[in-house]
Amino acid sequence: MTGVIANVFSQITEAMKENAFKGIDKEFSRVGLMAFAQEMNATMEMQRLDNSKTVSLTYDSGSIQPDPKHKELLGKILHKQASYNEKQEFKTLWQKRVADILNNADKVIILK
Repeated sequence: MTGVIANVFSQITEAMKENAFKGIDKEFSRVGLMAFAQEMNATMEMQRLDNSKTVSLTYDSGSIQPDPKHKELLGKILHKQASYNEKQEFKTLWQKRVADILNNADKVIILK
């Protein structure tokens, strides 16, 4: 999950370990601003460079339950046993889950 979250965060902030925004006239560079495997009590933390204040973000989609058929269909797909219709149903259920998570951001994202 770290890769997915880091990728989304990079798209928003332009911060990356490599290949990040290089800045303007040697200012505002985002190169090397991401660090992994850090001790924290959150999914991620953002720290200001000017005053070292931090904001912690915790992501937990567990409160938004997937459709009960989701797990069964995924198993069939992974074992190459799903029919075309089952694959389509899985896509529909997956998109609904993503929409449910996005529409309930206040339940899955906690800022401190």
